[in-house]
Amino acid sequence: MRSREFIACLLALICLRCGGTEDGADRFKNIRADIIDFMEDENIPSVSVAVAQGGTIIWEEAFGWANREKKIEATTGTMYELASIAKVYTATAIMILRERGLVDLDAPVQQYLRDITLTPCGVDVSGVTLRRIIQHTSGLPMFWGAPSPTDTTHPMSNRVVLRRYAILSFTPGERELYSNVGIGLLNAAIEDVAHRSYADFLKQTILEPLALTRTEILSAPSCDTIFAQQYDPDGSRWTYESGFYASAHDLARFGMFHLKHRLNELPAILSDASIDIMQTSIDPHSDFRLPWWVWEYDGYRALVFTGASGTIMALLPEADLAVVVLANRLQANTPKICRWIVEEMLDDFDERQRLPTAVRFQRKISSKEVSRDSLAGRWIGSIRTPEGLFDAELWFGGSSLPRMRCSFDHNSWTGWSEPMPSLRGDYSDGIFSAYFPIEMPIAETRQHAHWTWLYVGMEGNVLRGYTVAHAAGGPYFGLPYCITLRKEPHR
Repeated sequence: MRSREFIACLLALICLRCGGTEDGADRFKNIRADIIDFMEDENIPSVSVAVAQGGTIIWEEAFGWANREKKIEATTGTMYELASIAKVYTATAIMILRERGLVDLDAPVQQYLRDITLTPCGVDVSGVTLRRIIQHTSGLPMFWGAPSPTDTTHPMSNRVVLRRYAILSFTPGERELYSNVGIGLLNAAIEDVAHRSYADFLKQTILEPLALTRTEILSAPSCDTIFAQQYDPDGSRWTYESGFYASAHDLARFGMFHLKHRLNELPAILSDASIDIMQTSIDPHSDFRLPWWVWEYDGYRALVFTGASGTIMALLPEADLAVVVLANRLQANTPKICRWIVEEMLDDFDERQRLPTAVRFQRKISSKEVSRDSLAGRWIGSIRTPEGLFDAELWFGGSSLPRMRCSFDHNSWTGWSEPMPSLRGDYSDGIFSAYFPIEMPIAETRQHAHWTWLYVGMEGNVLRGYTVAHAAGGPYFGLPYCITLRKEPHR
């Protein structure tokens, strides 16, 4: 039986709060029904879609509740947290600075930072370039937010985070490692080069010129009814302390700009040549362009970016098509809805109208593989934190699970711990990674239950990488620290 919320949603659909022509709306009748069923099955409060082709939005519609508790229905103007899709705006801003001659994609990011210094952990930081950061081959670590040591309701500022966690353990250019620290450095570089805040620079160079009136960067939690309330998969409320918000309509317009449409004679904020670079720049070790992924839909190449908040934007240059799907449930499978829409559009697409594109697929080069045999033995070293070095050891033996232990007071050790079932050990792309039930007892983590994600690569007799103090709730965070281990010689 459908919930009361979805009955209300279905009744609301009688009004068809959608844009585009009536024929366009009818074309998506079956997908509309599938979306409603999918929302109920996956506990997704609301979904907003926008489809544009040939420089015109042909369908936009919202379904469900932007806020369940307040009974606020989603509309085509509701703004959703974009999460990682914000990286496309950051990359666009970097390209604007490049066109103005203010930055070089292949220059070290350090030269554009005023008061932030990258901290090397046995690695040369000069290889951390703007291009490698956007393509996630810089070697910088993962990061999922930090609780303040004294007040967990107010996170650290971006610059404080970077001064603390802009650490480098992997040699740049050798492997893909998705890094929010790197994107944070780009945001700081934009501020330092442009001499204004990141939000102001984007507003003045992207949002206002493209007439994106329903796109906003917030430095505090959203409180207005135009912003969708975010929810966990279990239905509990989730609050972003800050965020990058947009309506599906605005995001579709931004996508049309990246398909080289000049809407309503608005100014060209980037040249077509720069847009081409963003779509075609290839690093052999990365799946990312600048910053797009390239996916395939029925033989058509698509430039795609997604967000953990439940968002996706897909651009198909060959069909001059942009599809946006936004939801307000974390990790909602919006790519599935996006595929339904794309397949519907391609079913009727005339192949004779297929446009040329320089976008290409590529097979990523993986780093040298590691294995249990290559890691066999005892590895001894330390974890580097803002409060100093802590001793650490890792042991691999035969067919048994690896084990890890640490000494946080330099006198006594934790017991040997095997990896947690959620990640017993992964050996792909030249990396060993596993979760261990070990807590880091330092100021920023000791107040909260968490575990340690170990992520290391092998260079001869050295293991180097990151340990990430990872908490999934109360508050959610992921804080990286350098780890270096050397193999104990055979006796």
